[in-house]
Amino acid sequence: MDQFTRKFGIVDKRTETKEIITAVYNALLVKGYNPINQIVGYIITEDPTYITNYKNARTLISRLDRDELLQELVRSYLEGRIPAFFRTPCGLPGRPQGSFALTGPEIPYTIIFTPIRR
Repeated sequence: MDQFTRKFGIVDKRTETKEIITAVYNALLVKGYNPINQIVGYIITEDPTYITNYKNARTLISRLDRDELLQELVRSYLEGRIPAFFRTPCGLPGRPQGSFALTGPEIPYTIIFTPIRR
């Protein structure tokens, strides 16, 4: 019987997406491209030729759905811009389901967002 313990790592989708974006960014940078322009071109057109084949960057980015890629980029941007804020259920009487509030130590008040029903 084998005396070795095998470990299997579980990587969540968000971590995998971040790793792929970072790898693609670095590959584009090494090859002398402007990574931001190239990734934006890829997101807009979904044309893989915007991404270099160097270090399998094109294959890596093609694993991601374009919506997932855009969602992670926006999430990372917003988390970096407003880290002190967090989303909490509103819980106020008379507020529709789905309302939430942004609160944080940097603001002395609470902003309440309520979905519009049409």
